Amino acid sequence: MSKDPGRTPYQWDNSIEKLPILEDGSTNVLRVNNHVLAVVRELFGFELFVLLTNFDYSAVKVNARAKIGSDNNISIYVSSVKSGLKRGLVVSTSQLILS
Repeated sequence: MSKDPGRTPYQWDNSIEKLPILEDGSTNVLRVNNHVLAVVRELFGFELFVLLTNFDYSAVKVNARAKIGSDNNISIYVSSVKSGLKRGLVVSTSQLILS
């Protein structure tokens, strides 16, 4: 059962599959809090690639900085339609609001 039965799966394009960090990087799955799961990909020479998923029915504010092991801000690569986060936007990992 999904959060929103009327929602269709995210339509991925082929460009995301061509990133070396996704093909060769190590993977860590982490619980950020009771509602948010992080999947972190690491590969020497590349910035972290982080997938954050909110399993709550409402928006949550999270501090993922310590959990993902980075003091840096992150750039949005892909986001959900209702998040308001656009590709290329740089955000702080300590004050993320996930829809």
